[in-house]
Amino acid sequence: MASFENKKLALLRIFQILEKYSDENHCLTQKDISNYLSNQYQIQIERKTVARNISLLREAGIEIIENSITIFEIQAFANSRDQAIKIVQNWEANAGTIYPKVLQMLNE
Repeated sequence: MASFENKKLALLRIFQILEKYSDENHCLTQKDISNYLSNQYQIQIERKTVARNISLLREAGIEIIENSITIFEIQAFANSRDQAIKIVQNWEANAGTIYPKVLQMLNE
């Protein structure tokens, strides 16, 4: 049961991994992300699932920069209250599209 519950958290954990370990000088591959998931959160998912989760984060308005060799860095900033409000509004505006996909992915 713990493994199933952990997989439900993969999307959140991938966001946290990208936010914590990547920037313009420190990029991550899908394999790196998978290794962090496995080593830090005991979440075992395939590379394709990492890619699907990254796509969902992009659809949610998270800016993830990908270069030609599939390396990722994340830029998620809320430097002001106004920007934080915009981020929340974007999530709310896209919830009808994003959440069904997240739920479908969690039930796979």
